[in-house]
Amino acid sequence: MSTINRTPAAGLDPIRKAIKTLDRLVKEEASYHVELADQKRRIIKTEERIKSLGENAEEEGNEIWMLKQERMACAETERVLETMPKVTRGAMQKLEELVVSY
Repeated sequence: MSTINRTPAAGLDPIRKAIKTLDRLVKEEASYHVELADQKRRIIKTEERIKSLGENAEEEGNEIWMLKQERMACAETERVLETMPKVTRGAMQKLEELVVSY
């Protein structure tokens, strides 16, 4: 019959994984905030270009399509950002539970 040699370091593996997960989520959320700011800047620039086009219907149509796409992407980023605090809190709670149980 073999016994498993469980060192204290081996017990830290789930904690290390939880820390890495939490770290990744925090970085991911920060990245989404940067992306959202970039998207909003692109929306403003596209709106300004549309105003300056005047009667160039073909180019205006392209810019309107780009504006619509950018607004959809912005809305999606905002939806993701709304969920991030809950996901991050869940990861934090898991980490806390692992530390307490260690």
